[in-house]
Amino acid sequence: MCMHKTMIAPVCLGILLVGIVMVPSAFAANIITNQNFLSITEDPDAYKGVWAKLSGTIANTQDFGDSDAYIFTVGGVDSSRNSMSVYNEKGGITFDRGDCVVIEGTIDGSTTLTSAFGAELDVPYMWIGKQTKVEIDCLQAMYPAIATAEPNDNRSPGLTEVTLEKVELAADHTRAFFTIENNYSDNTEVRVYPHLSLIVQDRKQYQAAYVYEDYDKFVSPIPAGIIETGWFIFDSIEQKPFEIRIEVATRGDDYDYNRTYDLTFNINNLDIVPTSTPEKATAPTPTPTPTPTPTPAQQASGGCGTGTVLVDGVCVLAPQESNDGCGAGTVMVNGVCQLDNSSGSRIPPIYIVGAAAAIGAAIIGIVSAVRRGSKTSKPQQSEPSQPQTQSVSSTVKNVVNILADDDYITSEKKARQQEMEEYEEKYLARQGQRPTRKPAESRPTSSSCNSCGRPLKPMAKFCGKCGSKQ
Repeated sequence: MCMHKTMIAPVCLGILLVGIVMVPSAFAANIITNQNFLSITEDPDAYKGVWAKLSGTIANTQDFGDSDAYIFTVGGVDSSRNSMSVYNEKGGITFDRGDCVVIEGTIDGSTTLTSAFGAELDVPYMWIGKQTKVEIDCLQAMYPAIATAEPNDNRSPGLTEVTLEKVELAADHTRAFFTIENNYSDNTEVRVYPHLSLIVQDRKQYQAAYVYEDYDKFVSPIPAGIIETGWFIFDSIEQKPFEIRIEVATRGDDYDYNRTYDLTFNINNLDIVPTSTPEKATAPTPTPTPTPTPTPAQQASGGCGTGTVLVDGVCVLAPQESNDGCGAGTVMVNGVCQLDNSSGSRIPPIYIVGAAAAIGAAIIGIVSAVRRGSKTSKPQQSEPSQPQTQSVSSTVKNVVNILADDDYITSEKKARQQEMEEYEEKYLARQGQRPTRKPAESRPTSSSCNSCGRPLKPMAKFCGKCGSKQ
């Protein structure tokens, strides 16, 4: 009926918009509505990014220069925690204090509001962007429906048209929207009083109620030729079938028009507004740290096979290491590889004596041959032989001293040690390591003979050359 009445077309359109705005899709996966808003107020930050669609009223406004801020009172929340902050960039929609609207957007966390008395309260906040401003009846904004019905039930008592357009069940009341047309042409008026109407459910009656909110109230009586619309408010009921009973009376100059009609509208089907506890925003899955690809270990042998090393571009057998980790010909002494004295670097005393005897015999033979030759070529001279014998003896003694001398004994050792150190340095260089040098070995400084000047061994009491006591 409202589709062809020009006076009530805006009202019908408003109701249609309310039906679209107030009832979220039943297939919405996760949405914050008036019914579950209170559940997010304890920890708004946990719902960042969750979509919200809320009705309410603008309680205050504030200009921040590049953005506008609004204190928004969420309808249907019977609590002191029914406020939130709404921000919008310049150029977007604007609101005035007292506007009853529907807003949509994602929750962006929490912010702190300070009251005129200095009290602070953490509340959710959201950016609404450049959406279209949706204004609705403040009764619907502050008391959102939890169940609805659109019976469009029409009755015609006399020359009066009565249509029940819409029924909404809120948390604390029930409301019914009526359209009544007075089609009398004379002075006959139609009287319909909400306070004389009632709801019956399970044989229990619910009287008219009062809400502290501005809304489209039904005004009676209705003069002839007028169409009246408005809400009838009743006590809250359960979400199940019920009936609405109203009384329609006509009064005029013509006695025949003075009638009273009792009308009953049955509501058997209700659309329950879907609601559920909103789910917290899902934390982003941390990106796993990529595992670095291991670099193959560098071969110590420079690319040669096991047991070989690279020397001058050619793979040769690696020197056999002893069990303690030192190279061939060395041993571990106090954590340091040193030349092994038992490996033949020192000449045994028996070889020294044997070599001295052999050299002495050779010298004696040579001297004897010279003497015989001198006897045949020259007249015999009476010269003492003792000095010659002493000369041979001294020669033998000197040979023994040379062979027994530590300088001679250690010369081979030093040469061998030098060779080992050079080999070790080259080997460690191929390994990418630096050789560790042993501290220089301190040796006592040798003194000289007081008689002949020959260097003496440390702590020597006699000269090995001339036999002088030191």
